[in-house]
Amino acid sequence: MNDKVSVIIPVYNVHRYIERCVKSVIDQTYRNIEIILVDDGSTDNSGQICDSLREKDSRVKVYHKNNGGLSDARNYGIIKSNGDYIFFLDSDDYISMELIELLLHSSIYHKTDLVISGLYDFYEGELIRPDDIKKNKDFIISKEECYRKMFVQDQIDVNATAKLYKRQLFNGIQFPVGLPYEDIQIVDKIVEKCRSISAITYRGYYYLQRPDSIMYSSMSKDKLILIDKMEELLNFIKSKYPNLEIYALRRYIYCNFHLLGRSIINDQFMDTSRQLRKNILKYKKTILTSGIFSNKEKIATLILCIDIHIYKKFWEAFVFYRKRN
Repeated sequence: MNDKVSVIIPVYNVHRYIERCVKSVIDQTYRNIEIILVDDGSTDNSGQICDSLREKDSRVKVYHKNNGGLSDARNYGIIKSNGDYIFFLDSDDYISMELIELLLHSSIYHKTDLVISGLYDFYEGELIRPDDIKKNKDFIISKEECYRKMFVQDQIDVNATAKLYKRQLFNGIQFPVGLPYEDIQIVDKIVEKCRSISAITYRGYYYLQRPDSIMYSSMSKDKLILIDKMEELLNFIKSKYPNLEIYALRRYIYCNFHLLGRSIINDQFMDTSRQLRKNILKYKKTILTSGIFSNKEKIATLILCIDIHIYKKFWEAFVFYRKRN
């Protein structure tokens, strides 16, 4: 295997994590890589750390630019990269030393344009128990099965990370600058462009769970673009992959609950909360009778049927419990 892999790492105010992240790429068993660090206008010392890492390994390339957001940094990294393949790594995450080699082997062996691995979620300070690499399974996956797994979050998610892309997949495709949830904006375009897709079961991508940025991040009107995109994706799936409609609907409902949790704790967004409630209850019969929805989603739907203010009290209690634990 002689193909070059470009690992693109957007960097913004991550001085606590960036060295661990980059070191995990430097230590890869597959050596023909370039490491593209895009310092997206960091105001801490992340940029200086990137420069020091460049001095330690000639494969590290550092670019400093004005802040433009995650999508802009990824697009910039693609332009500056020279690899046959592209791999995105978030700067607070890191990867196992064998991951790039396993992904590349899968692409070459199966002649696939996209290879997907699982994510290993962890919290800072948690002891990670890596998967047994000998138990890794490597297999071809159809577009239809890829979508199904993404919608139900079965080993595969919509994240741009934990995936190895043939470079040409990004010809004519860019991450949308200035929009939240940038990964889901292009996932269908990437999947549809693939001639074939493979996956590995080995979870060598270590995805840091940061409560400040996940459960408790603030709500804003621009985040409703997620619902618009999911409605667009739901309609696309209905027309092209009708067997997957129930799975796409589950993801749509999940996204509405996701934003409802952020909006309902702020009185400023009560109108938004009511609209999200309406979106969910439109499908209440399906949610309550289909086995694909979890008991938690069914109970939440029943509470929403009673009163949105009661739901708010339940959610505030849940958030309080999560913060304490």
